[in-house]
Amino acid sequence: MIVPAHVKCPFCGGIFKTIVVISMSYGEEDSDFRPHFRGLNPMKYFVHECPYCGYIGQSREFKGVRISKEVPPDKDVKYEHRVIGDYDNPFLKLAKSLEMRGANPYDIAVAYHYAAWYYRLMYEKSENDDEKSKFKEKEKAALKETINWFKKALESRDVRSKERPIIIYLIGELYRLIGEFEQALIYFEKAISESRIKWLIELAKRQMDFARKKDCKVKLFK
Repeated sequence: MIVPAHVKCPFCGGIFKTIVVISMSYGEEDSDFRPHFRGLNPMKYFVHECPYCGYIGQSREFKGVRISKEVPPDKDVKYEHRVIGDYDNPFLKLAKSLEMRGANPYDIAVAYHYAAWYYRLMYEKSENDDEKSKFKEKEKAALKETINWFKKALESRDVRSKERPIIIYLIGELYRLIGEFEQALIYFEKAISESRIKWLIELAKRQMDFARKKDCKVKLFK
């Protein structure tokens, strides 16, 4: 469920009206853990951008306020790492801003992964073949960035040990989705060898079979 609300920018303190998600539910998930939301898909409301200073961040960074009117900040300031230009994907814009501010590689990877999910949703909703092809290519580009930043996250050692096998599995699955099957197999093997999580081991083995068959289609996680 979504509702209009006024929120406060964590950078400049300006108050503006936006849409916030107050409840949601989902059933199935894709094999790279994208949730299939029931009813209205709320993804685009997971990111807010301040109209005053240009700060962009996850919705939880913008605190709700009781004031029911827009209030500009005391000073006219612009966020140093604001992203200029038109973007058709709020998560791609967030990822670019996180890169500019030198954020944790894991957070950047997650933003790019959400950007890929957003393009996948647009692909599914489109009925135009040219548009579908465009969104598929944009999803692939975002998945490549996700792989790159997940690898950097693993190298940085900021990832908790229990999360490592899941990230390694995801790298393998994302390689499969972009058609790089040999790399996918390498990371699935790593995930299996490092994990003690039964469901993850079984999932990695299943996705390995698809990679061996050179199948790059999105699968449901069951």
